[in-house]
Amino acid sequence: MMSVNKFHLLGNLGADPEEIPQGAKMRVAATDRWTDKEGNTQERTEWFTVLAFDKLADICLQIGTKGRQASIYGAFRSRRYVGADDIERTSWAVIASEVIFLGPKPQDARPKHQDIEGWDEFKGRDL
Repeated sequence: MMSVNKFHLLGNLGADPEEIPQGAKMRVAATDRWTDKEGNTQERTEWFTVLAFDKLADICLQIGTKGRQASIYGAFRSRRYVGADDIERTSWAVIASEVIFLGPKPQDARPKHQDIEGWDEFKGRDL
């Protein structure tokens, strides 16, 4: 029997990406809107933790900015850990395999890491 763990998220970055060891961590908000039975508009925002690694992380750190919309493809992963209060917890994150930033590139966006391998091939291009 086949199973699939594919995840597609379209949302907005809640803050600039955070650099983590070997990667980048992003908080992404996705808002659902609907009309209830009484005709009132309702909305619910879900927040997702997205992790990117290697060259993808470098690109996210360079051009990802708070508020920018992104289309993210990846897999949903869980991690179990014991908190400081000795209670076992589970955290969830999307491990990104592809991140596409949508909309115009912010005018003041400048690379944060010009020493990244392959930087010259991306310099001056809107990804």
